Amino acid sequence: MKGDDYDIKSKSKTNQAIKLFSKGKNLEDVVIALYLPIDEVRDIYRQFLKLKDMH
Repeated sequence: MKGDDYDIKSKSKTNQAIKLFSKGKNLEDVVIALYLPIDEVRDIYRQFLKLKDMH
């Protein structure tokens, strides 16, 4: 698991957010974890849903 933490920290904020969403984290969790504005996290979440073909 420690390697997984290193892996996520080395990626872009968008990739980090998508990984957190894929682990079941919600918008609030991602905003707090990555220090991103809510509007940006919402946009990333929409991208995540498109990836999952759930939009």
